[in-house]
Amino acid sequence: MIIAVLWLAACATVPPPPSSPPSPPVDLHSSVIGIWLEFQAPWRRFRTSPSWVGFVRLDDKTGSTQQETQLIRSNYRYGNQLYLLGAEPGRYAVVAAVRERQLFVTDEVHFYFSDELKKLTEVTVSLGEIAFMGAFTADSEWIETSYEALALKKDYNIGGPLEYLLIPYQSDRGDSAREAFLLQMKEHFKGSAWAKLIEKSLVTPHKTKTLAEKVLTE
Repeated sequence: MIIAVLWLAACATVPPPPSSPPSPPVDLHSSVIGIWLEFQAPWRRFRTSPSWVGFVRLDDKTGSTQQETQLIRSNYRYGNQLYLLGAEPGRYAVVAAVRERQLFVTDEVHFYFSDELKKLTEVTVSLGEIAFMGAFTADSEWIETSYEALALKKDYNIGGPLEYLLIPYQSDRGDSAREAFLLQMKEHFKGSAWAKLIEKSLVTPHKTKTLAEKVLTE
């Protein structure tokens, strides 16, 4: 419920739509993974959203990251919602986020997901399905203070001059959050070839598989 309130507030200040339209689905069995994410960046007074996030494939049986896995970059973003369009069936998690910013020059700030936050994003997507990872707000801390973040930096090698660890503050993977996400997605993809899949998902019961389906309010 708390996330839903934050969601409505964020929608009032959603950035302009992306300059390029989303890539169309390859066929009727194309799948999508989506996540709603905002976090407190140390240099900003208010929460912000990433320019893109990095997904990884997980072993379906153990839930561990597959050997020799590569970071899969989200390929569409609208406001706080980020998507992996055309995702292959399987189990996924998000392990990193990148925020591009412009000061005197354009640079990137890298955020690594803590183990707790990564587990909260784990989801399985099937053919012709939209898998909702959840709606998350997170706090950040300096990477120099976290051995966990240093290990992630080594594993995925997306390092840069400014790096932080993201830790969960609030999360929501319930039916209301999923419906709110899909309704926003419907607006973001209006008139696109993804519209039928979105409509189908809005009337399909919640089937997201998760390791930790709860709201962090403590």
